[in-house]
Amino acid sequence: MVQSAEPDRAANDHDALWQKRIAEGDRLNPSNASVLRLVPDLSPSAALFDAGCGTGLLLSHFPNHARTGIDFSPVAVETAQRHGIDARVGNLNDPLPFKDRSFDLVFSVQVLQHVADPLFVLRELARMSRGHVILNVPNHAYWHFRIDLLMGRLPAVLASHPAHARLFTRTKIMELIEQSGLRIEREDDSGNGLAHYWPSLWATGFSFRCRAP
Repeated sequence: MVQSAEPDRAANDHDALWQKRIAEGDRLNPSNASVLRLVPDLSPSAALFDAGCGTGLLLSHFPNHARTGIDFSPVAVETAQRHGIDARVGNLNDPLPFKDRSFDLVFSVQVLQHVADPLFVLRELARMSRGHVILNVPNHAYWHFRIDLLMGRLPAVLASHPAHARLFTRTKIMELIEQSGLRIEREDDSGNGLAHYWPSLWATGFSFRCRAP
């Protein structure tokens, strides 16, 4: 999702990633599960949007609702469309082509670390929502990553995802949420049982359900 001096290469890399995931069988991961636990009760007429929808895996859990998504990868978008999702190719670094308050629930899962300006994206998602925004980011201060850095190793999450343009701690993502105008209602962190007591150290990722302004 990051704007690059070599946009064609970035697009090709993103497509290659999705081709690999599709071939291996795209499936729910802890980040998706954490986000799903935060979904509020939805009316039958609720409209959903996923910023960085990939193959539409998350939206496929809501077959009875209007579902729209955007992703940088044409390969992923084509798969999402086959699942009945109104998926479109786009770049989250640009203003999104949707009116204010178009959706009841907006998702952003494992996306903000890939964009040039996370605050800009959060404000766009807040603008488009008339209800909630649920977002998830990795915890780059996870204890295992700290040990890797102390040992002079690049954490696996960065080595396997070279397009991480922004690094997040719990404090940093909460600051950005507040600056965007969103209001945190509930948090759900992925990781082991210790994440509940010390999320900044033990959580592998942070999920927040936020109320739109």
